[in-house]
Amino acid sequence: MSAPHADCAPAPGREDGPAPRLAVLLPIAQDAARGYAQLRLMAPLRRCGVELIATTADADAGAVPVLRHMASRLLTVPGALPAQYNAAAAFARADTLLLLPEGVLLPSFADQLVERALEQAGSDWGWFDMRCTRALSGLLVTAWIGLRASWRAGLHRTHPLFVRRSAFMAVGGVPSDAACVPAALARRLGASARRPVRIRTPALAGYRWVVEPAAFGTR
Repeated sequence: MSAPHADCAPAPGREDGPAPRLAVLLPIAQDAARGYAQLRLMAPLRRCGVELIATTADADAGAVPVLRHMASRLLTVPGALPAQYNAAAAFARADTLLLLPEGVLLPSFADQLVERALEQAGSDWGWFDMRCTRALSGLLVTAWIGLRASWRAGLHRTHPLFVRRSAFMAVGGVPSDAACVPAALARRLGASARRPVRIRTPALAGYRWVVEPAAFGTR
C-alpha cells in the first residue's frame, strides 16, 4: 500500500503556531460535495483553532479542489477507513483526536464539550450520543443506538469518538481489520485506558447514514 499523500499544506501560520487542542479526523468516502458541506458546517470550529483533517481514498482531481479550502489538511490515503483514520491521526498536531464519521454533524461548541468532559471525568476517551434526524423512525433508531452504548454492546458506526493522542497511540490506533471503527477502537481503549465519558449533547445523522452500512464505505 502506498504512503499517505498530503494534497494541501496546513493553513498559513498554523504549523508554526501553538498546537491545537482538538483535531477532527474525517474520512470522505462517498460524495465530495457532501464532504464539502460537512466541512463547511465545521468552519466555526476551525476558526476557533480546531484542526480539521480530511482524508479521501483516491486523489480525484475533481474532489481535491472542492475539499482543500475547507480543511486544515487534506490527505489521500489508499485503503479502508481504519487506514484513513490512522493516517489522519499521524498528521494531526492536537493532543486530542475526534474520529468523525462521514455524514455526522457535531453539536455546537463540540471542542469545548470534549475538553470539559475529559477534564471533569479525568478520562482519556469517550463519545457523543447520537440522534437520527428522521421523525418517528428516527426516534426509534436513536433509542436503539443509545441502548447499545449503555449496555456496552458496542458503539454504532455513527458515534463520534474522541480520545487523547497518548491513549490512541498506546493501543495502536484503529485495528486495521475494523468493520465498525468506533466499536473496534472502543474495545481496545476499554481494555487499557481509563473509564470513558459520554457526552449527552447529541451529534446528528440523517436516517440513511444510520441504517445503511454502505453509506459509510464499510469494507
